Amino acid sequence: TDMVAMAQRWNETLLANENGVYSPNEEYPDIVDDRVIKAYMDSIVNFYSYLKLRGFGDTYTMMTSINKQVNQPSQKSICASVKLHISQTLTMTREAFDGTLTVNNGNETGAMEGFKVELEVRDEEGNLANDLFQINTEKVTGASAIDGTGEIAPKSEATAVFRFIPERGAAPTAPVNYSFGGRIIYVDPSSGDTVSADLYPVTLTVNPSPDLQIDYFMQRNILADDALTLDRVEPSVPAALGVRIDNQGYGDAKNVKLETAQPEIVDNEKGLLIDFSIIGSSLNGKDCDLGSENIDFGNVEAQSAKTGVWWMTSSLLGHFTKYEASVVHANSYGNPDLSLVKGVAIHELIKTVDAYGAKEDGVTDFLVNDTEDSYDTPDAIYYSDGGMDPVYRTRSIKLDKDRVTLADTVVKLTVMPSEEGWNYAQTSDPGDNCYDIQKVVRVKDGVEIPLSNVWTTFVTLLDGAEPIYENRLHFLDYLSKQEETDYNIYYSQKKNLLEVTEISGIPTDEGSIARTPVESVVVKFNRKIQKESFDYKDIELYCQAGDNLSDSTITVSQRDDYTYVVNISSKTKVFGHYKIEVNVNNVYDEAGYPGEYGRSATWVQYLEGEEPGEGEEPGTGEEPGEGDEPVEEPTPIVDVEDGKAVVYAYQNYIYVKSAKAGTLDIYDMLSKLVVKNARYEEGITCVATLPTGVYIINGKKVIVK
Repeated sequence: TDMVAMAQRWNETLLANENGVYSPNEEYPDIVDDRVIKAYMDSIVNFYSYLKLRGFGDTYTMMTSINKQVNQPSQKSICASVKLHISQTLTMTREAFDGTLTVNNGNETGAMEGFKVELEVRDEEGNLANDLFQINTEKVTGASAIDGTGEIAPKSEATAVFRFIPERGAAPTAPVNYSFGGRIIYVDPSSGDTVSADLYPVTLTVNPSPDLQIDYFMQRNILADDALTLDRVEPSVPAALGVRIDNQGYGDAKNVKLETAQPEIVDNEKGLLIDFSIIGSSLNGKDCDLGSENIDFGNVEAQSAKTGVWWMTSSLLGHFTKYEASVVHANSYGNPDLSLVKGVAIHELIKTVDAYGAKEDGVTDFLVNDTEDSYDTPDAIYYSDGGMDPVYRTRSIKLDKDRVTLADTVVKLTVMPSEEGWNYAQTSDPGDNCYDIQKVVRVKDGVEIPLSNVWTTFVTLLDGAEPIYENRLHFLDYLSKQEETDYNIYYSQKKNLLEVTEISGIPTDEGSIARTPVESVVVKFNRKIQKESFDYKDIELYCQAGDNLSDSTITVSQRDDYTYVVNISSKTKVFGHYKIEVNVNNVYDEAGYPGEYGRSATWVQYLEGEEPGEGEEPGTGEEPGEGDEPVEEPTPIVDVEDGKAVVYAYQNYIYVKSAKAGTLDIYDMLSKLVVKNARYEEGITCVATLPTGVYIINGKKVIVK
């Protein structure tokens, strides 16, 4: 029966096609839909294009490779993870009222005892409204108390200052008038009678409060030096940490400021050598204010929003995998209804974009991935002026050519949206990182798409996997109809980017050692540079993985048009393992273009008289150092436990000298655990015998020869 039905549908489809009908209609309601077939075919073509891009010959080969990676993940995939904490303080001016009550006791001899103040706030209908205000007694003078136990001395004056702070419910959407009054109660010193005297009420207008929704947007991928590319230093690209303060209330938020502390690493179990820094900020799309960590939002008007962005750098390539945001209210007196912050949320930011057209305001918008998925596909756009819309993945995306050439730098991009609205897609970049996108034009109406909405990436960072260096083209646009739409992408050839081709002047042979201090290194570029743009700020120098030693005592002098000598003699007077990095993203060639890739070099420096004699071993037992103190080793001491235990590296042996017993872990340079819970006793203990290499103990490098 199924076969007969399928044959009938097929025959009906052929008949409809002969009559020029390719999709179901009233005459041919049950035919094969040609649009669906094309969509499937586009998916197949895109899949095989991806297959080819990744270098696989067929599906089976790729699936075998994927299964192998899943079941046997690479040991070097993820070096380590750290937890980062960024503390901020939000301040603003809020509406409150101070009321002062003054009472005179005119009696010559008797005190006003049992003194009590009862405050009343009433709305325009005369209803008691004390529950809509936080009422605090700020100061009392001249009376021992105002709760019925106090008194006012004869011929004395008492003063009490009260503060009335309206809650959000006091004036939800419009100004409301309230009367502030009450009564005083006391014992008349003349008659001994209890007296209750009404206070003359004062009418004041309470304005609506702001109600702030704070959304943070933390950029997922942080581009910087890849620790797995040993001789090349990738540039550090500032990543965005955005915030949108959306005032959903009916009152203005006044004098809003966000003070930000520098990022703090609060969990770094494996001692990953990484550093984060906020280098500047911007407000509502204005240029970055370098060096400023604080953003002054001014007034955020009712039913409006403002956005700010901090720019953060990392010393290593990586991506954020988990986000948390919380808010703690100061001076709320334990009253949650006093808070002017409605809520706080944090979103995984894929990229800052431009919601042009009807939403154009010249301010950054945020393309985010709110729903977790395997490929970190964006699924929402948050607007700078408040609100958000979903983002859909296009049904199909295709290019009219695989590669851009000098003879043909225009590529036609065709997308088929899956829904009306914002649609996102990605495919292989025909520019292949050799060409830059100059402009993107929608063919049917000639509208030029903002370049922030069509961008390229050179690396893909998936959770639990090594970086995949692949050139991808990303696309975002608002499509009002579900129909194929064409775009022309105009490319131009990239400039011959400046880079460091060589660092010389240090021992280069594997295992070679500098016997005298390395006083200078020679840096060679591939093209002429603006010599004033290259100085100590572009140099990073480390000894034993400590802090960056570079400062103004490191000088740079020109040898020829391409070669410069960097004098580091002030920083290399001690033994140890050294690393120098030359970064070029702030070094400019003669045409004014910055560099992209820097270079690094390392060497081991043992000064004469500091290295143990060849073949010498400490101690006389079967294990070197047994019961004996080792010959002093020139590797710097590494603190292990509050300065009470130190680590020595001697030849292939790791020793611990300690005042009491304990344990430690040893990692290799890729943060792989080599020795776990190595036990050491009081005195000197040999805790491990290791092959030649560099190891991490307590976050510091230790060299084993």
